[in-house]
This record gives sequence, structure tokens and C-alpha cells, in this order.
Amino acid sequence: MRILNLHGFMGKSDNRTYSALCKLMPKEDIVSPSLDFMNERPQELLAKLAKKIEDEHINIVIGQSLGGFYALPLAVSFGIPCILTNPCFFPAETGVIVNSELSRVILEEYKKNSDISFYSKAYILISDNDTIIPGNFEKCKAITPNIRQVEGTHSNIKNLKEELFEILKNLNEYEGKGE
Repeated sequence: MRILNLHGFMGKSDNRTYSALCKLMPKEDIVSPSLDFMNERPQELLAKLAKKIEDEHINIVIGQSLGGFYALPLAVSFGIPCILTNPCFFPAETGVIVNSELSRVILEEYKKNSDISFYSKAYILISDNDTIIPGNFEKCKAITPNIRQVEGTHSNIKNLKEELFEILKNLNEYEGKGE
């Protein structure tokens, strides 16, 4: 199993998800790049990440917050599962992003590419105390039946390691059946 871990807007590559994954599997099976959301246009970043999936033989994408904006279309494109934690599918409507120093060009590109569609291989964890993206659970229900509300805040899901373990265990069983 090879995982691509995508951090959130003001996050970093060795985020909480990366740390939790390192307790569950060998570090060399986790690719966790540093993403430059402030300076790279979304379409350029998607192309780079797609190449990384091919080059690194990735078979699961994990995205936290804005990383989820990228993880879902990448997973759909490659037909691989994704795990999304508090995904931000409408960055051009999210205060912390809109109020940042992000260029208008990037914001406009986010606006044009904001979309959510059903994907049965998506697994979503939504925190019960997310003040950054309130009401996200209802929006994400349209994506997948594999959604759980969990205890925590936007950047701090309680028992993250255990939550990821359960999803990864289910994915391994799914993958093992050849379906």
C-alpha cells in the first residue's frame, strides 16, 4: 500500500495525518509533499500530483481540508480510494482562504473548479466541532455513504490514528477481494 498524503491550506507535509500514518505503516510507503497553495495554480498542482501518483505507484490518496479539494479528483481520475478529513471543496467560499493573500487568479480557479460528485471509493471524516467549514457534513453526504462524524476540530481529529486504521483495514479487505 502506497499513500499520498496532502496537507491543508496552512499545513505542512509532516502534519497530524502523516504522524498517525507513520504509526500504522512504514514511512517509506507514505509520500507527503509540501504543497505551495499560495503560489501554484490549482490545475498546475493537480498535474504535478497526478504525475506523483504515477511515478510513486500510489494506490490511496489522503487529503486534509484543502488537500481534500485535490485528493478527490485525483482519486476519481485514477480509480483509487481516497480518505478525506474535513475536506474543503469550496475554497473560494472559505473565510480563511478568501481572507489570505492568495492571488485573485488562484481564487478564481478554485471557484471554477469547485465541485463535488458521488464517489463510492471516498471515505470522509468530519469533525463535530469544525469552525472553519461549518455544515460540511451535509455537503459531504452527497459524495459517499462512507462518511463519519468524529470528535474534534478542523485540524485536530481525536483518535485520528484509530480512525485511519479502521478505514485502511476496510480498504485492505476490499482490495483483497479483487472487487
